[in-house]
Amino acid sequence: MTVAQRYRKSRDGEGNSERRRIKPSPEVVEQSKKFECYVAGLLYDSGIKTVRWDVYYTHHEEGSSEFDGESKKHRESRRQVDVQYTKSGILGLLRKLVIIECKYSSNPNAHLGLDHFIDEKGERGEKSGQRRRINNLADEIDEKRIFVGADYAILVSNAYFTSQLRAEARRQNLELWDRDELERMDKQRRGLFDVVGKVKGYLFGNASLEEKVAKINIEDYRFLRGS
Repeated sequence: MTVAQRYRKSRDGEGNSERRRIKPSPEVVEQSKKFECYVAGLLYDSGIKTVRWDVYYTHHEEGSSEFDGESKKHRESRRQVDVQYTKSGILGLLRKLVIIECKYSSNPNAHLGLDHFIDEKGERGEKSGQRRRINNLADEIDEKRIFVGADYAILVSNAYFTSQLRAEARRQNLELWDRDELERMDKQRRGLFDVVGKVKGYLFGNASLEEKVAKINIEDYRFLRGS
């Protein structure tokens, strides 16, 4: 997961936007990992058994050495995908890879904007070795989608999104799930538990989304962890 390197107000001009972070505390890092598990669990419980979280992709590139044209030097590019799953097309054919970028906010009422969580360098290597300028959060997620060869990308947060980010997401065909969507999915999951005889609210009761995430034991999700 990309971590923002410094504080800065969102260019979106919406007063409720978060500021960028200098460096997350260990508690925030752990909560972010739990949030990834929470999202993966929602998908798994909904019947998507191909879901995995914390998956790494590596590309190795070769280029001419500075010392002679015969030898080669290797460059390694790596990306981490918070959550991913594959889905089948018509008649189970043409499987599509979907990646999910999870952004956990300590302020659930915040509105994430275009310049939140952007890598400080603002530049990433393409699979072809070319360079691409990263201008906003949607760009960064799309760059990762291209790097790993995914067909679709989704941005998920326990907060909300600014209108500018939503407009850019529509332009780049990036799907957005905010806390309202997550709470809707969670209600459906608990409804499934009722069908099989579980007591509604047994696991989480009426706890908030953040309280549910905090209760997660990451070890319980090891079977869904990627490599």
